[in-house]
Amino acid sequence: MEYDVNHVEGEPSFLRVDLRCALLFTKTPPATVVHYALLTEKGDILQEGDMTLTNGFSPYDWLLANDGLTNITTPQSFCFIVPPAARTLRISSSRETIFANAYSRPSQLVKRIRIPEDYSPGEIPEQPSWFTLRPRDQYQRRDAGQSAMVRVQRPPNEFDPLVLAGQYEWDSFLPENGARGQMILLPPTDSQPPRLDTLPFCYFPVGVGNEQSVRFQSAPWEAHVEPTLMLVSTNGSPGRATVTVDGQTLLDNRIESPVTAVRLGSLKSGEHKLTITATSPVFAYLNHLESATNAAYLQRFCVLTSNNTISFPYMKRQWDTEMLVLKVFSPVGALQPFKVQLELKSATPRGIGPFSELTFLEREAQVTPTSISRTWLVASIGSPQESQLNDGEPIFFPIGTDLPPGRYNLKVKISGGPQQSARWLSLTRTTPGLAEKLKLTTQNTID
Repeated sequence: MEYDVNHVEGEPSFLRVDLRCALLFTKTPPATVVHYALLTEKGDILQEGDMTLTNGFSPYDWLLANDGLTNITTPQSFCFIVPPAARTLRISSSRETIFANAYSRPSQLVKRIRIPEDYSPGEIPEQPSWFTLRPRDQYQRRDAGQSAMVRVQRPPNEFDPLVLAGQYEWDSFLPENGARGQMILLPPTDSQPPRLDTLPFCYFPVGVGNEQSVRFQSAPWEAHVEPTLMLVSTNGSPGRATVTVDGQTLLDNRIESPVTAVRLGSLKSGEHKLTITATSPVFAYLNHLESATNAAYLQRFCVLTSNNTISFPYMKRQWDTEMLVLKVFSPVGALQPFKVQLELKSATPRGIGPFSELTFLEREAQVTPTSISRTWLVASIGSPQESQLNDGEPIFFPIGTDLPPGRYNLKVKISGGPQQSARWLSLTRTTPGLAEKLKLTTQNTID
């Protein structure tokens, strides 16, 4: 089977082939090898090789046969970055019958998405990721009965059991030029499991007005914690607050900011007495607490930007796919759409392939801000400012197996919306599983 490969302005083209095998009277796929060759305009072989199919039985898709439906494997993708010299992709299998679908995409075409529309279930994106490519002899194959229909249905969403169990590494990336930033408090993700590593960043509600007992939890190898108390004004008017721990007054001052962080110093893990009083209505939230419930807020550091370009250094740690998430927070009331441009820079060019997936290095998101606002900027004592933000819009940037481990640079530019409108950015990565950690301790011997 041969596919014509067209190139736009002499640039390489992306090509993807999805291969399946029919499973007649069995659910065990046969061992199948498919040969591929990239040919020049004159028919010379530019590159060739074998592709081994390892895909298994699909419980959601069926092949339409003469006598009804029969089993088929899940699609297995093979992706190529086809150089301009290659004009044809030829695939062949000498033993098994293979079902193929092919797709193409100009390599310089920016991937455009709408947020939140394109992340909504059942919504059809305005720009598809791939464009259907037909074989050169598609009509002859159809007349000869060498084409088939496959009935497909969307499989249920998969959730990584390690992430659900709280066994994952979470990384946050900062710009290379020391851009300005600020801590924020945001509601946690639904059903997000508590983790020991997140104790400093998880805030739980505590009472205001009466003395109460609180129990601080530290890591097993530490005896002390350094908790922080967050005071959130409920009506925005300034007032005076007093904080006492174990009878010692740590704060007795006027609170000007809607959200204020109060550091309680170094305390032994275990039970302590805490008293919070305020002359104006406030809510109080405290970290490092032992709690059977999920946190009310999570603390994150965000970078401040306003219609400018920010560059984030990013280190890919493994060959497997990694998911970067850029979350953009907007001020309350800033509901006009804005544009986010992302470009991943690499010093190492990619080869031809085949790869199991391809990374689109440039993305552009048209973002409509949410009106839901449960996020707060955190200020130090005596720093008045507007503090409420919306809940933010996530932009997902998958980094595929076509990119090797190493150093990259992600450029982010925000434009549109109200002139000079400030936004707050958070770039993160979640990796299932726990990495080994080395902790060094010293012991002094007294003679």
